[in-house]
Amino acid sequence: MAGTGVPLRPERVFHFAGIRTPHWPTIWLVVSGGPGAGKSTLLRYVAHRKSSAGRLVARVQLKLVALRLQRGDTFEQALSRVAGDGSGVPAHRCEELLANPELLLADGLDECGADASSMGEALKKWSHGHQGTTVIVTTRPVGYEAARFADWTHLELLPLQREEPSRVQSMTS
Repeated sequence: MAGTGVPLRPERVFHFAGIRTPHWPTIWLVVSGGPGAGKSTLLRYVAHRKSSAGRLVARVQLKLVALRLQRGDTFEQALSRVAGDGSGVPAHRCEELLANPELLLADGLDECGADASSMGEALKKWSHGHQGTTVIVTTRPVGYEAARFADWTHLELLPLQREEPSRVQSMTS
């Protein structure tokens, strides 16, 4: 995040997919990649690692958030209800718990179809109102306009080369 004027301290560096990325209280990150590149898997991995470390993590599928918005929920309600679905925690308690998560993992901006633009705007507005929350959004590159997230960091997941799956497997074993 060069040019932000924020000094980088070694203890605040976040290793993301092999890339050293500055990590201060708030990171806004868009991860793009083609079908099967591992975007959703990456978010599940981050959710598991961070929640296992005691962090409050909200992970949502944006197409489900879009459906809740169409039904009349506010963006905050939609986020907490989708994140809490299947948890067994009552909806009102999820809203309390997830009002200010440390990490929001929002999967599938591209899957929102005609609502992708308004969903992107809602995410940006929400993130600006939640300065202490790190937000990671995934999308496919087709139809994605990086300029809409001008103040966010952008990463692209590249397809693995033929020899790389075995190398990645050995690195993660």
